[in-house]
Amino acid sequence: MRIHVNDHPYEIPTSWGEVTFVQFLRIAQTTTDSERLAAITGLDAETIRNARIKNLDKVLRLLSFMNSAEGETGLPKRILGYEVPDNLELEQTGRYEDIKLIISTFPQDGKLSTESLTKYTEICGAIFQPDYLESDDKKKAEFAKKFLNAPCLEVMAIGNFTLMKLIELNLNTAKPFPKSNTLLRRFRLALIVWLRRSAFSLRFYLWKRKAGLTGMRY
Repeated sequence: MRIHVNDHPYEIPTSWGEVTFVQFLRIAQTTTDSERLAAITGLDAETIRNARIKNLDKVLRLLSFMNSAEGETGLPKRILGYEVPDNLELEQTGRYEDIKLIISTFPQDGKLSTESLTKYTEICGAIFQPDYLESDDKKKAEFAKKFLNAPCLEVMAIGNFTLMKLIELNLNTAKPFPKSNTLLRRFRLALIVWLRRSAFSLRFYLWKRKAGLTGMRY
């Protein structure tokens, strides 16, 4: 949908399916209509507040989809031209270790943040680029950056599935995680479970080391 801000045209999404991941990251931090409009146009909120916007009432109605759940989507077949594996099950040891290392860099306070959500582009990098972590920082950043322009529902679906699969493997259980009605809530759930598991593993390791049992498998 094309709108005009100060007589300049901008394309805006009218559903979650049209929102890119970079727009989603901005939207996740907004609370007002002007902030949301700024998030999807790339303009700053102050500019939007003082701007002339043609048919503003219609534009705001079009943005009402942001007040609803982000929607539900299964794993995509392709994303940005990259074919998603039929069985995205972390069956490759290298992929498993790469993604585990990426998740270990998540902020340790368990709070939702743009920084932690952005890690989903790195997870996509590890999935679709076999030598992702072996690449230098510049190449890794350039490759992961591509997924900022991918549909947000697809990036979140791949990231949430991968994160929960990794948690499942670490917990050694095949029980499904409770479903949540939004992608962000599912992300929060997965992150909290992961952090709790990581904290428990660290405490258990320190206890074993103190007891002189670190040579045993667990």
